[in-house]
This record gives sequence, structure tokens and C-alpha cells, in this order.
Amino acid sequence: MAGYLKIAVGAAISLAAIGCEKPALSPVGERIDGPYVLTSEILSASPGKVICYQILNDGCDLRVPPPVVRLGWDENFISAAVRKIGEPDAVDYYYIVRDFDGPGADVARVVRGPYDEAAFIDERRKHGVPGVAPIGSAPIGAEPTPAN
Repeated sequence: MAGYLKIAVGAAISLAAIGCEKPALSPVGERIDGPYVLTSEILSASPGKVICYQILNDGCDLRVPPPVVRLGWDENFISAAVRKIGEPDAVDYYYIVRDFDGPGADVARVVRGPYDEAAFIDERRKHGVPGVAPIGSAPIGAEPTPAN
């Protein structure tokens, strides 16, 4: 049993190290604004749309996990609602602080969340974070009308 645990830990560390050297996502998708792209993630346990930061070597660094179902942005923030795994009617909210972002940025500093709806509304009031609208309700690249 301990042998299997060592193998699993070793594999996880190897995969994490590989992920640090080269981004796993392709930047092919819909441009949100600036370097941010809404693209499909097919390798995770919950495939769907993700938000990533496009970098120069044709890679894309993950910022918000799948599946992103609502989206909003302005010059300071990118905000998103992500469907919870196993709870199709429930969402978590995230937002990206654009001033802190860039190639090689510390994602823990850049991405805030997950928040439940009440906490996200509080973050919006405190920091001016934009609301989110369902993906497809407005063309990507056009300012969405916030749903909340």
C-alpha cells in the first residue's frame, strides 16, 4: 500500500514539474480582452471553458478553472462564474486582478476566489469588480451586461 502511495506522489510531483516548464493549454479560443482567452479544457476531470493568459510562446497559463459559465470584465478585472462539480445549479465566483497579472505572475496573487454569491457581491462592492453574464449572451470582446 505504501508503495502505491509513493508512486502516486512521485507521479503528481513529476506532472507538476512538467506543468511548470511548459503551459498545458493552447491559446486557441475566443479573445476576451488583452491577453485573456476563453478556451476549452479537455484534459481535466471537469472539461469545459477556462480563462487563460496568453503568453508569447503560443502557450496559455490557466487563470480560472473549468467550467466557466458566466463572464464579465473591465479595465481592472476579469470575473467569472464556474459551475461546481456535482452541483449543476451551483457556481463559485472568481476574479482576476489585471494589474497584478503578466507572464510568470503568481496566480495566488492574481486570481481571487472561489467565492459564494454573497461573498462575490461583497467583493464587487468593495473593489468594483464587474458582474458576470452567461457566456453567449454577448459576443466575446464586447462588454457584457452584468447579470448580478
